[in-house]
Amino acid sequence: MGNSAKIFQKIKNDPAFKSMCIEFFQMAERASSINARNEGRHMLMRNSQMFYVDDASNTKLHDLLRASVKKLGPSFGSTKEVDRLLWRIVCHDWSLNADQKATKFIECLGDRAKSEYTYICANQLFRIRSKTRRVAVGPVEIIAASDPVQDIFDGHVNPEWTLTLGPEYAFSSTNGVKIQLPQTCWKVLVQASQSYVQEDAHWMIDVAISLIRLSHEYLLLEAIHRGGPALYPMVGKTEPMPMRIPESETNYLLLTPDGISTGGMWLPPKYIIDDAVISAMQAPDFTTKAQAIFAPDQGSLAERVGQGLGWLTRGRQSEDRAERFLFFFTAIEALLSSDDKSAPVVQNVARNAAVILGNDVSERAENASRIKALYADRSALVHAGKRNVSEPAVNDAQKISEELYTRVLKHIPLNNSFSSFQIDLGRATYGLPWPLA
Repeated sequence: MGNSAKIFQKIKNDPAFKSMCIEFFQMAERASSINARNEGRHMLMRNSQMFYVDDASNTKLHDLLRASVKKLGPSFGSTKEVDRLLWRIVCHDWSLNADQKATKFIECLGDRAKSEYTYICANQLFRIRSKTRRVAVGPVEIIAASDPVQDIFDGHVNPEWTLTLGPEYAFSSTNGVKIQLPQTCWKVLVQASQSYVQEDAHWMIDVAISLIRLSHEYLLLEAIHRGGPALYPMVGKTEPMPMRIPESETNYLLLTPDGISTGGMWLPPKYIIDDAVISAMQAPDFTTKAQAIFAPDQGSLAERVGQGLGWLTRGRQSEDRAERFLFFFTAIEALLSSDDKSAPVVQNVARNAAVILGNDVSERAENASRIKALYADRSALVHAGKRNVSEPAVNDAQKISEELYTRVLKHIPLNNSFSSFQIDLGRATYGLPWPLA
């Protein structure tokens, strides 16, 4: 059963939830009457109609909104959209009684759980150098736009629109619709409420970036072979936001003992995708991993890996050392924290990370000590607000977190359950090699 069908069944088969819906629509009927107005209630304007509600009525509305959002889940549960749906039924379905309105509302919620959108935006982080013009990472595509630009839109184009290519996205409605697309685009298939499409699409793009980065050592080797790693976002360097043109010049003044510094210019790093990288991304091993990560089974290793990959990208994007440090540690804990809340977090994470990082026993002890030391900085930051994290500590956290994910992606099937992954790590902490045969 698909996720949308599960959501609908969960809503449909909850009699308590339907009772809440009926009570709300009964309240709405009373709130529209002249008597309600005469009782001195607060006026509420919805769909150009006036309703008069008291505190108890407001409570019923807010309780129903919270319950609806919780049932729809974080991707589909938009309070604003559910509120709009409720009052549209109230205002436009006068012939239905409260029970019928509740049934219609529940059916409409089920339809919202099927919402699917295609999100297109500028890709300023990748460049395709190949005759192949588009490559997919699960539901995320990287497209090198070319004429006809209409191909990106899959037929959803008004023939009166003017479509062109340029350095960045631009839109104008003066003298007809004109859309300028950048040379490289992201195209993402998103299942979410319309209110959350952009947010979810950007997260999916971040997951895809780290998956590409950590799956293909060729990206780094080729960057160096081309004459230096300047094109590749190296450890410790801020990775540009994937949708915006990065600033290549500093925009501040610095007063120094020797005078005033106006900063300078820098070359924003990019990921270059050529025939070799595209071939690797189209191989069954990579496409299987991408599919597992973007549509993970509940309780699978893929579910944890997908969460962590997004936080790795957020860490590389942040310019603030403390933020970078927290994001990298969030990624580490997404992969290694135990479902057992009574387990000592620091000890478990340090031991399990040391197992993944190497099979030499003395090396494992050193790695565990390094991670425990970094945890001390994390605790000072999270619990005491001390943001004075050193650059070496941040870079260490990035190296460790990216190495952990690289080795897991390389050695462990992502459709394995997370619990079995943890069991194998626990056994290896007694001196067994990892991964276990």
